[in-house]
Amino acid sequence: MKLDVKLPPPLARSCTVGSERFPYIIGGETSYSFTKYNQMLRFNPTATEIKEIPINNFPKKLEQQKCVLVEKLNRIYILGRTANGYKYENRIMYSEI
Repeated sequence: MKLDVKLPPPLARSCTVGSERFPYIIGGETSYSFTKYNQMLRFNPTATEIKEIPINNFPKKLEQQKCVLVEKLNRIYILGRTANGYKYENRIMYSEI
């Protein structure tokens, strides 16, 4: 089986997790301009569709993120460093899925 779905940018430095139904792609940046994309994408392999999942209060600059899916709580935890000018903070956030 061949699946050909065009993903929106970026894929560099993003993190992925997968539930029983959907894989998710969180954050990332373009490899050519280092533009940061703070988004969550959900891929539906049955319909071959990608949907952006809005996240309230997602940091504007999220770096070095790691993601963990906790299906029992229906949450994706995002661990990463946020940048506000030259001030960096390590944060743990989550999104309901």
